[in-house]
Amino acid sequence: NGRTYTEIIVMLGLLHYLIPISALTLIGTIQNINPRLTEAAQVLGSSRLKSHLTITVPLCVPGLLSAFLISFTLCLSAFVVPMVLGKGKVLFISNLIYARFSEIANYPSGSAVAIIMLVVSLGTIFIITSFVSSRWSTK
Repeated sequence: NGRTYTEIIVMLGLLHYLIPISALTLIGTIQNINPRLTEAAQVLGSSRLKSHLTITVPLCVPGLLSAFLISFTLCLSAFVVPMVLGKGKVLFISNLIYARFSEIANYPSGSAVAIIMLVVSLGTIFIITSFVSSRWSTK
């Protein structure tokens, strides 16, 4: 089944493109965590895994959400990776908009898809940023 492999190749290409960006986002978050917190938990009898899961991961949640938002917006607007790796067979929203405008000249449909994509992405960004600001705001 060639189509399945094409979709997997496109997903791997997007992962190859987005993982370094997410890692760079998370590096700043992880560097700001005080290592003495996990050391204190381990001195008080917590295992390394439990101290990691109860201290490091919750402190990384804002960075994880930031990495998710960056990856989400870049993946939503990905045009070249699906077009080149998928050879035009894998349909992403950005490729659908391109096809509506350039290939079939259906401007109202292309505009509607673009507006829907914009509303969904802005809604997701608003929900996540309001969650982060309400949960982790410094008072």
